Amino acid sequence: ARIALPRPGEAIEEEPEAVSPVVAELMEKLQEIALLEDEDRASELDAMRLPEPEPMQEDPQVAALQGEVEMLRIRLEQVTRELALERERRRTVEADLRGRAAVESDLRNAIATQEAELASALAQATQRERQAERRRDVIVPAENGDRPEPGRSNGADEDFLARLERARRASETAVG
Repeated sequence: ARIALPRPGEAIEEEPEAVSPVVAELMEKLQEIALLEDEDRASELDAMRLPEPEPMQEDPQVAALQGEVEMLRIRLEQVTRELALERERRRTVEADLRGRAAVESDLRNAIATQEAELASALAQATQRERQAERRRDVIVPAENGDRPEPGRSNGADEDFLARLERARRASETAVG
């Protein structure tokens, strides 16, 4: 027997086979069984389905509570916004206070510096006045030719006093 092979692109022509009566009868029975099984499954699925719920009647208490919940939700949103605004105001006030505290601290430091400078200038002026007074006391008796009082030294020459004054200023500068 020769088998005809199709060439690429050609359609295969099949010869219809004759169905035997036994096979045809079995096929019919299988189809009937499949239909019965489908009907059984459908009835099982119908039995498993839950009944449709009846529409609920709205309870007046539930409606009132839902209204109250909605009012509380709106109030919560308002309070949340107010809280956010208050927090922002607080941050602003805190920043302002920090700025004022810094300015106050700077002013206190400036005042303390000025007081220290004034105290130093007063001390220097007082010391210069004392030195000038001492010089007058030393120079006046030498000019008059009087003898200095007991316990007082003889007059010092101007060159020595000038050197002494420069040394004192240098030590004050080094200390101050």
